Amino acid sequence: VKGTNWDTDLTMTETSEGSNVWEITLTLNKGEQFKLRQGGGWNVQAGVANDKTGATTSGYYVRLQDGSDEPGNIVVETTGTYVIRLTWEEGTHNCTLEFVPAN
Repeated sequence: VKGTNWDTDLTMTETSEGSNVWEITLTLNKGEQFKLRQGGGWNVQAGVANDKTGATTSGYYVRLQDGSDEPGNIVVETTGTYVIRLTWEEGTHNCTLEFVPAN
């Protein structure tokens, strides 16, 4: 995300305990790139599925451990303020990522 140089963490909030649905509201500009990661490290991260990770039904992929294939960057398609919602099927590589326009 602009101005972070990939060294700034923005905290997502779980919508309810144990739901595996995480959200954050951000203003993003077209062309900006980012990934989601867990706990300030890169071992567990979410991004775009690619040739190395294999396809997923949602087009997004969660890397569960260091050493496995890394997902690609998420590229913002349209400038706006969004609620970014990550729903992760825990214990799998599957997740959905939604960009919901904020009101």
